[in-house]
Amino acid sequence: MRRLSTPDAVYLCADVLLPLLRSMHDCGVIHRDVKPSNCVRIGTSADEKRFKLVDFGLSKSFVVPMDS
Repeated sequence: MRRLSTPDAVYLCADVLLPLLRSMHDCGVIHRDVKPSNCVRIGTSADEKRFKLVDFGLSKSFVVPMDS
């Protein structure tokens, strides 16, 4: 079993997962299954640090009225 180090976990949450979740929420989607294994790094070089969220099996979409 692989484990994340504390600095890696903090980086993953603060700099990767939170911005991804914020952009999803802005589009009206709630993921509901957030965990490190559902965050996938894309890119082929070691310097490229782009991530995507995967596994939307439990996700829900929501609509918030414009006047709220």
